[in-house]
Parts: sequence; structure tokens; C-alpha cells
Amino acid sequence: MTCKHTESRWEEVFQYEDWETGEPVFESELVERSTMKDIDLHRMQCTKCGAIEYYSGAAREHFTGVKNHDFIEESNQKYLKARNR
Repeated sequence: MTCKHTESRWEEVFQYEDWETGEPVFESELVERSTMKDIDLHRMQCTKCGAIEYYSGAAREHFTGVKNHDFIEESNQKYLKARNR
């Protein structure tokens, strides 16, 4: 089965405030969330299957070795340096 890069789980979701008590009313809803997490400035990775996706065609070319894009390498290095502070 192919990974959809999502997961579903039941969560308590705010619906409305009760008119008489003013208390918030929550109901359980099945919520679908993405399993894609940023691994750097130009890529994301699925936490379930490990697949890597790219935010642009230029990023795909750069990281797969098709074509070097200096601006991607420079921005990615700045991002990683700032993230590791």
C-alpha cells in the first residue's frame, strides 16, 4: 500500500460555547494530519515511510545532483546554521 503521508487520529475539537454556562463544548472528530516534517529549508520527509519531497523543482534538481543551484546551497547552509544555535 502506498503511503499517503498523513495520519488520522481522534481529537477533541472546540464546537461552541454553551449559552447557559458559558463553558466551551468539545466533540471528538477524526482529524487527518500531515506526516511530512521539514528536514531543511528546501526538503521535507515523511515520518512514516521516510520519503523525501522537495519544495521546488530547483531543489529537486540540486539535491538529486541533476543541476547545482548555488542559491539553494547558500540558503540551506544559513538555515541549518541558525537552526543548530
